[in-house]
Amino acid sequence: MPQNSVDTLTTLHALTLDSGSVTGIFDSTILSYTDSVASTVTSLHVTATASSASDTVKINGVVVTSGVAVLVNVPTDTTITIVVSNPNTPTKRTYMVRIAHKAAVVTTIPWNSAITYGTLSDARDGKSYRTVKIGTQTWMAENLNYRNTTGSTDSVGKCYNNSADSCVKYGRLYSWAEAMKGAASSTAIPSGVQGVCPAGWHVPSDGEWSALATTVGGLSILGQKLKASSGWTKPGIDEFGCRILPGGVGYTYGFNLVSTLASFWTGTDAGSTDAKYRVFTIDNAGYEASELGVNKTSFMSQRCVQDIPDTLTTLHRIVFDSGSLSPVFDSNVTTYTDTVSATVSSFNVSASPSSSNATLTINGSQVASGAAVTVLVPKDTTITFVVANGPRARTYTVRVVHKAIALTGSGTFPDSRDNQTYKYVTTGTQVWMAKNLNYKPSGPDSGWCYNNDTGNCATYGRLYDWATAMAISQSYNTTAWGGSDVKHQGICPVGWHVPSDAEWMKLTDTTLASATAGTKLKANSSLWSTNTGTDDYGFTVLPAGLRSGSSSDLGYFAYFRSASENSMGGFSQYHGFSYSLAYASRTNDGSKTIGYSLRCLQD
Repeated sequence: MPQNSVDTLTTLHALTLDSGSVTGIFDSTILSYTDSVASTVTSLHVTATASSASDTVKINGVVVTSGVAVLVNVPTDTTITIVVSNPNTPTKRTYMVRIAHKAAVVTTIPWNSAITYGTLSDARDGKSYRTVKIGTQTWMAENLNYRNTTGSTDSVGKCYNNSADSCVKYGRLYSWAEAMKGAASSTAIPSGVQGVCPAGWHVPSDGEWSALATTVGGLSILGQKLKASSGWTKPGIDEFGCRILPGGVGYTYGFNLVSTLASFWTGTDAGSTDAKYRVFTIDNAGYEASELGVNKTSFMSQRCVQDIPDTLTTLHRIVFDSGSLSPVFDSNVTTYTDTVSATVSSFNVSASPSSSNATLTINGSQVASGAAVTVLVPKDTTITFVVANGPRARTYTVRVVHKAIALTGSGTFPDSRDNQTYKYVTTGTQVWMAKNLNYKPSGPDSGWCYNNDTGNCATYGRLYDWATAMAISQSYNTTAWGGSDVKHQGICPVGWHVPSDAEWMKLTDTTLASATAGTKLKANSSLWSTNTGTDDYGFTVLPAGLRSGSSSDLGYFAYFRSASENSMGGFSQYHGFSYSLAYASRTNDGSKTIGYSLRCLQD
């Protein structure tokens, strides 16, 4: 640029930028300039020459050599700062050049005025695209130009020749991995692969491209029918409004064939290194489109297809004869809750797939559409429905939750699972079972009767290892479970739970005077060998003993499970009562494998 010079300290003698047009003639006394550059410029060279050989020059905070060109990145509008200082004076001078990119100039390609287009708004970045329905498929009528979600620093795809103008005109080019976003190859129709497409749209499989070709009349005329009516050396007639433009192709080493070729990824691979794509050229056998395989590291345009609501694997309805289903049934919603009375232990359920060709299983057993099936729900559980149609399947789940019965004072209540009756008492704010649990879970891990005598179970209740009491895997008898001990139902009746260590402590140390809690809670019964209790609260602790390989301590000790583990995986907290002690004991290293009694606490 033209220049004047002023030979003073801390001034520039000359300032040169190798791109754009700087407003005004450079003058060392003028500190602010604007440089207008093309929209495609992402970097330029700046040469700043100081007036004095003793001056120091910094460009954007970095010391540079006076008079030597420096590369500065300008991917967006920005300001370049040049500071001149001199050790012989305390002052310094700052020059600023505002880099302003000119608006991209895009040649307008006409749309088919005979087509009624739809609109797709991509919520990720706010861009809008025209869409067009061709046969039963709805396609994007423009190439995808998604780079990243608004506010994100991530980036996918690239512009042809790294030119922003090319992205505006042709959309972005993506590698196959970027287009698929890690999804596996699909030959399905529809592909089921969202990939880089907006929500509700997907990367079309090779089969979906073939279906498009069939709709428009075959491969031999696909290019002629779908290519834009201008923008090509040999344009098409754009009969269906698809407006395919020659956006070229990218490689790891560069770009090629813009204005002469359009290439699109499919969601179907052609081996470990290649994937199928569709290509349109200027003269390929008279507007023929080819289906080929190419290396997945290539960069191609992407068109997306709108998802079709899947009625092949949906349920038309679910009917329960007990409880209240939430939310209201909708075939597109797959997770529900059914709240039933605490006394409900089974009910009938029926379900009907939307397609007559679909098969239905409920909890793993195949059932007829609409047929009522009795499902056992002795405790809170999940019912699973699977609708399958060919290789596709959809799973619905209904969580059955029993309402708790709020008991107060003292009395009895039935266990709906086996119709056994239990006493309960209230101590402070807690409602406890006043009898040891005698429920026998199904399966091999069901607890024990003392000395395997069912008469002892009737008197003292069953003895349970920790995992059985918690209704979790037996592996957690020797390893840490890590779950919550708060209101964990375990094998307790609905509305009751395995008490935590803190809840036992609240009973024995807070509600009762801890020094005499044992005497106050023990039964006034000759079943204790000596020192019977006073049973002040009707809690009626009996000396049920334990099982550790064999049974022992009957008549002398009572041990009760808690839901709380200690820091060592194979041990848990338990609370005990002794024939010889007036207080209740608490131990944190009880082996989980030993069989102890279980009292349940109301939720």
